[in-house]
Amino acid sequence: MKLLKLHINSDYGSIKKGFKLQFRAPYEDQIPSQLDWTDFHPFCFAGLNGSGKSNVLEALANIFYHIESCANVNQPENFQNNFKPERCKPNAFE
Repeated sequence: MKLLKLHINSDYGSIKKGFKLQFRAPYEDQIPSQLDWTDFHPFCFAGLNGSGKSNVLEALANIFYHIESCANVNQPENFQNNFKPERCKPNAFE
């Protein structure tokens, strides 16, 4: 999986509603099925202390956990009774 962009449409920690992050700006307007992934190279996610790097990574982790929790059909009964998708943060994202 290769992330192209992150758009969070709800407040999450220090991240405010409307936050956008382009991971691969040159690929933004292309249709994913038409991309040449051989030109897709990894990069370093860096910034000053306190700039929000950890919040972005935590938001991504929570988003993937939320998606996995909603889609997994083999959940333990205890999880099914306690997982509340409407209380997940962030709860609006692309």
